[in-house]
Amino acid sequence: MSSLWNLFVKKWKVHRKNKTALETMGRRCVSRNQALALMQCIEYLTQNISTLGLFITPGNPRHLFKILRKIEIGDVKLINYLTETSAPRECAIAFNRFIRSHKISILPERATKLLCASNDEIPRRLIALDVLNLIHHESDGIRLQLAKAYLQMMQQLTLRGYITPTEIRIAIGPYLAFPALFPGKNCMQHIAAKSGTLLELLLNVHLLDDAQMLSTELQEETSRLHRRQEEFANSSEN
Repeated sequence: MSSLWNLFVKKWKVHRKNKTALETMGRRCVSRNQALALMQCIEYLTQNISTLGLFITPGNPRHLFKILRKIEIGDVKLINYLTETSAPRECAIAFNRFIRSHKISILPERATKLLCASNDEIPRRLIALDVLNLIHHESDGIRLQLAKAYLQMMQQLTLRGYITPTEIRIAIGPYLAFPALFPGKNCMQHIAAKSGTLLELLLNVHLLDDAQMLSTELQEETSRLHRRQEEFANSSEN
């Protein structure tokens, strides 16, 4: 009986994966038009990345709910409304609400698990490069486009947003990205520890446009880790 049930669940997951444009952790599917509406939000937000309070303050509630509604119906001309109303803060909050309500996995499942895992002995940059490699190999089409666009947007928020890192202020981008990257995941208690890895991910997202360079960087970082481990082992023996 259990084997039949497992087969049913497996077939249902395959059917659902083919039906939804974006990978989700819940039961709600995402249409292609809804995914394209999210892409329009990212394009608009990237253009207005220096807006004060982006991803923090909700702005005008009426605009917020109207934008959320337009995402829900998959409005193909959403960016026109966003430009006309000049509502970047409302757009950012609506974007995050839709991501969380549909439990959309911006990153592939294995990439999310890698980020959530306890990797205290592994360099943050190596984890970030491994995640980028998983994105490159396990995402395609609109899913890959959304992952790249979102990470690039958060990179821009980190580098030239309204709160940029200084010697006395941390980079806020990774903290603002957590709710969208981990919908339904109970990772918030580890946010301080994982923010460094997520920052490395944002700073290296350009490597998704150069698969060869990504592979080279990953191999070099892995080799450095192996050399450090061998040196440590040899010093322990002596």
